[in-house]
Amino acid sequence: MFTYQMNVPSRVPELNATVTLADNPNNEFSAWLISPSGEALAYGENTIPISSPPTQVLGTQLHVLSPVAGEWTLVVEFGPQVSGMALDEPFTVTTSESPVSVQSNLPSSPSTKLAAGTANQYGVTIANNGPDPEVYYVDARLPQSTTESLATQFGTTNTVQEPNSAFSSNPEPLYLVPTHTTSFAAQASTSGKQAIEFDAGNATGDPDIESTSGSLAGAAFSANPVAQGIWDLAPVEVGTFGTTGGPSETATTSMSVTTAAFDSAVSSPTGDLWETSADASAPFDPVVVEPGQSVTIPVTITPNAPAGSTVSGTLYVDDAWVLFAQVFAQLTGNDVAAVPYTYKVK
Repeated sequence: MFTYQMNVPSRVPELNATVTLADNPNNEFSAWLISPSGEALAYGENTIPISSPPTQVLGTQLHVLSPVAGEWTLVVEFGPQVSGMALDEPFTVTTSESPVSVQSNLPSSPSTKLAAGTANQYGVTIANNGPDPEVYYVDARLPQSTTESLATQFGTTNTVQEPNSAFSSNPEPLYLVPTHTTSFAAQASTSGKQAIEFDAGNATGDPDIESTSGSLAGAAFSANPVAQGIWDLAPVEVGTFGTTGGPSETATTSMSVTTAAFDSAVSSPTGDLWETSADASAPFDPVVVEPGQSVTIPVTITPNAPAGSTVSGTLYVDDAWVLFAQVFAQLTGNDVAAVPYTYKVK
């Protein structure tokens, strides 16, 4: 594991990091950009996330928009194994504060009037100037916040019996927390006789939030933003038990978040990974862009606000990553660029 720290000044538009191996893509690594408050706000690894089996590449890119001022940490971790008989593998780390360039013809003024219910076609063009393929999709958000009930990745119930782990036959529920989330509330309940409690934690292990205990256990957490990606909710029985463990009982879990509202008037063939956090059936078909190439992502705006309304939002271009491809295989992502849009409904 290698750790780098950097002091980021205020009003920086974007913090980017690139990690590039010298010549052997089979040396698997993961990387995180961690904020001064300890939130892992960007993740990457040298794996193309939508290939099957996962394809290793020479590098990865990480992006954080509008990073807060303070000491940021870049962590690069090689594992779970290294490749072949080589004793070392050189790699290079670079960082920058320049925003990733995007071009678009999205409406940018209330003087642009769009008819309610009529589809309007636009495009957003982004270039991949990094060392590895990028997997792009778009995510349209409105300025107001909303509450979303998250869909669990493994089902809403979990049989709780010590010992219990993510790799047991009854794994703990996992939830995908979207970007631009400022708080969450989680619960676990049981009708069994034994009281329960749980930890709720980001896949990085930090933060790790402890619940209350009882037949109904709860926990809440706020940050601006909360680290996006996979969070687990791990119910356990309260007590000390002998070698046979506690009695078997079932816990039912749930998690909701306060996040920037999705703009239902905006759609794209790429779908949106973050919409799958609340609706597992939501479409998601990102586009792979090789190093040195660019892509224009089609975007459709079909206004659904009342006539006379002025609509403003932000279309984020995000990249997707599979979390710990060889052992975990859950998707997450980072904001790469942001394109504001504004129009008036006629």
